Amino acid sequence: MKYRKNNFWEYFCSVNGSSLAEFAVVGALMATLAATAAPKLAVMIENTKKDKSLDEIDKILNQAKNFYEETAKTEGRGRFPGQEKYNMPVGDYGHELDTDATYEDFQNMFTVLAGDGAYGMNLYNHWIVMALSYFTTFDNATHAPKWRSVFGVALEDADPDDYIHGLYPPNPNAIIVNDQYNACSNCTEQDLGYGIAGHNEWRKLFNQKFLTSPYQDGHYIYVVQPGYGTGVNVVPPVLYVADLENPAKIHKILQP
Repeated sequence: MKYRKNNFWEYFCSVNGSSLAEFAVVGALMATLAATAAPKLAVMIENTKKDKSLDEIDKILNQAKNFYEETAKTEGRGRFPGQEKYNMPVGDYGHELDTDATYEDFQNMFTVLAGDGAYGMNLYNHWIVMALSYFTTFDNATHAPKWRSVFGVALEDADPDDYIHGLYPPNPNAIIVNDQYNACSNCTEQDLGYGIAGHNEWRKLFNQKFLTSPYQDGHYIYVVQPGYGTGVNVVPPVLYVADLENPAKIHKILQP
């Protein structure tokens, strides 16, 4: 017993083991691993948010598709929420087209909007996509005002519960515009969507349950490129939905 006791004491008091230098090496290695892992973790979190936002946009597009098909049955021509008629735009990337507008009329509309500069007539159908490539921040003063809020931005005197639903601007510097009803040349009070702003039609589709972006500065926005033509020459409208966090990277397009 005495031997074992002494042996234990010698082991306990032994000076053998890791030196301070070895501890320093291990510490430096751990710090390096942590520094290396942090950016990868940040990227992983960012990608998770992006995937989540795109999933939410898919839900919006699915409801938009159902809305389009239903209005095609009840109104004769399919449209998207916020469109007074199928040939009306939502947002500032177009104007009302005549119901019998031609391909050339459509080209001319985008030529006038784009001017003779960066875009040009031959990019008529891709102008919004081109504009999206420059729309990378929530406070972009050039492009943000051209888009409209999907679920609407609450006014100052709105119900406080709207905060919960993310209806207020996510950031004081965010530029978010509500859709406004604009009567078309052949709109009447008998139209099912008469006088209804786009965000109110979206809210109805989601039973007043609003989708919110996973990003702090995110908010779901959209524009609609107007349809045109008649008969076999009909071209449907095109819906673009994006997350205000970075519309250039987080957006999807629906063309029936």
